[in-house]
Amino acid sequence: MDLKEEDPPQRYVNWSNVKKVLHSYIDYNCINTSVVMKIDGSLLCVAGDHNKGKTIAALGANIFKSYADAQKSDQLKILLIQAEKGYCVLGRISKFLICHYAIKNDDDQQDINVALLRSQLELCIKQLGTLRQVYPNVTM
Repeated sequence: MDLKEEDPPQRYVNWSNVKKVLHSYIDYNCINTSVVMKIDGSLLCVAGDHNKGKTIAALGANIFKSYADAQKSDQLKILLIQAEKGYCVLGRISKFLICHYAIKNDDDQQDINVALLRSQLELCIKQLGTLRQVYPNVTM
């Protein structure tokens, strides 16, 4: 997936509005970091813990790309990863990946609701669906 000269630049995206959407999903009892990145893992926008955002972007993009390559198709839309202390759910919009990272607090007795985490990501993908207009009809 190489950028071509005719691809529109990312400056057409209002990243402050994207960040506001991501912040609306931050709930410190569940999602503590929300990230928008390129397929290659380049960080574009972070809401929540910025230090974890860099790590999440790099690892998440590599894992997502590995699974997508193994399928040899563009059918992979959402990927759920169980981490040591929580869950990471990734979804794809064109050349972008959106990731929500939820961690379980040590003092919190409740588990993370994975179905709720996935539905929050799906709703976020719908809200940020206009990112498809920046890079339409893109394959990995």
